[in-house]
Amino acid sequence: MKTRRSTIKRIVAMPFLAFLMVALQSCVVEVPPEDSDPPTFSFRLIGDGFDHTFTQNTNFNNITLMLKIGVTYQFTFYGNDEGGMDYMGWYTVHSGSMEVDPELHGEWNFSELTGSTSLEWHGQPNDPLSGSIITGTFTTQGDVVSDGTFRFTLEDYGGESGRSNNITKDLSVVFGAHNTRIRDY
Repeated sequence: MKTRRSTIKRIVAMPFLAFLMVALQSCVVEVPPEDSDPPTFSFRLIGDGFDHTFTQNTNFNNITLMLKIGVTYQFTFYGNDEGGMDYMGWYTVHSGSMEVDPELHGEWNFSELTGSTSLEWHGQPNDPLSGSIITGTFTTQGDVVSDGTFRFTLEDYGGESGRSNNITKDLSVVFGAHNTRIRDY
């Protein structure tokens, strides 16, 4: 019964995420004269019995994300700024411990180098949007414990003055033969 419910939840969640992506991509905003509020973001991760959403308010300095080797995780990365989003990026340094498979759309760009991956979105100043969202999966791999980092970077237009507000948060990650969890310090 539990498996059936989780399957139904996933079936319902996918159309909602698709609708949200379309709606968000078409949310044109006006850049205000001044914008002193930084962007906001969320990064949701589901897999191995784990379901957690990290935001700009998460205390990244006191936690480590423990990912289990051999697991496929679903992710959703969302960013928003009411004054218009100029840039979103998710960078991973993983030393080959994961393979990312994003569902690319719109202005999203995907790049893989040996041991690192990046997903980036660039806004259009002449047609500013409030933000964007991307979903996908990644699969952890390897047979040794390794360290990594997830970096989330967002930047808005900063208003007509052009002094952008930005936010960068780093999440420490450990890939290994342990259950997926958040380790607190």
